[in-house]
Amino acid sequence: MDRHPHEAYFYRNRGEWRWRAEFRLKNRKALLKSGLARLHRYRYLSMLLVQKVFGPFYLKTEVDYREGEGRVRHTSRFGKWGICFFLSEKTFLFLPDGEGLRLDCREAFWPRLSAFTVYEDLQGRVSSDATGATYQMPFLGEVCTFQARLDGKIGRIAFQNDWGSGEFVLKETSLAKLRSRFNNP
Repeated sequence: MDRHPHEAYFYRNRGEWRWRAEFRLKNRKALLKSGLARLHRYRYLSMLLVQKVFGPFYLKTEVDYREGEGRVRHTSRFGKWGICFFLSEKTFLFLPDGEGLRLDCREAFWPRLSAFTVYEDLQGRVSSDATGATYQMPFLGEVCTFQARLDGKIGRIAFQNDWGSGEFVLKETSLAKLRSRFNNP
């Protein structure tokens, strides 16, 4: 069955995925001057400290793709030591052009993982070869541009803004699953 790029991308990437998550501070003054809430600034600085002392965080994503539905539900849990520090629930809606996406999202932070902040009508696009995507998504209350590359050799999502950056890299077992899906579509 022929699929539009956004359908092929999410069909291939359906299911559960595990990632290594690492963050960097690019500019401390920019972070302090940013519109980021004070609590979120402390969260980011704390994440950097924990990462430096104890190593990278993990990210677990679940991609719920159902053929012909025109949308994808995507849940991300970010944490360490079995504790979820950040929960993100997203719905990607497919646009008629075959590549465009509209994203509605809500995010919550430990210790109140039921207190969601909602973001609507964010934009995105899947590459014409269905191996990558660029989309807007909130991170600690600030909408950032995320770039994903999932081509069977690389499983990577990255973002950056004026004050920091982050990178999510598929763990080997998840990358092996992605390679298998490229070899056996």
